[in-house]
Amino acid sequence: MEPIRPRTALLGAKPLLSPMVPMSSHQSRLPARAKDGFEIRYELRGLGTAAVVATAHIVDRAGETISSYDISEDMKVRQFGEDRPFRAGENLFDFFVGNYSRNPMGRNWAGSDLSGGMQIHPGGIGNARTPATDPLDAICKKHDIEFWLSVNFAPHTKVQVETDNGMERFEVKPRNVINRKAVVQYVKALFKSSRR
Repeated sequence: MEPIRPRTALLGAKPLLSPMVPMSSHQSRLPARAKDGFEIRYELRGLGTAAVVATAHIVDRAGETISSYDISEDMKVRQFGEDRPFRAGENLFDFFVGNYSRNPMGRNWAGSDLSGGMQIHPGGIGNARTPATDPLDAICKKHDIEFWLSVNFAPHTKVQVETDNGMERFEVKPRNVINRKAVVQYVKALFKSSRR
């Protein structure tokens, strides 16, 4: 296996932005496949923290790693989100689930600007190792991680994310699928808790 190299070597990518520059909405999603057709799998440890360690592994058809690239600096930019206020519609469900400033249940993941127990910018993500406080918060946590992945990675990309449950595997899905699933799960959980 080749040594881990900086992302600029990955797929002829352009040099990275400084980690202090927030991600712009036009920044491209990371690919699921290399130019030669081999699959790229990603591993994210410490997502949502200043100490994030991110690696892209190019794997052959047998699933063996051909080469690996350090993309940690890129993740530092992406996890920050965009330095702007939330737009209309981005905080639509705050009325139902709360947010960072209105959090009577003490949740860590519920609301547009609450992720991993901290206040975030639009498009950002909090510490993925922060546990959910209840079943509804667990739905919000899964949605936050899946939605963030869908913004930053191409569909069908395989990504492992370190959470409080260890390394969890995700396959990136379209945002509309993620949102529909989360709403259905949340309504079911609310209905179940109201019947008790």
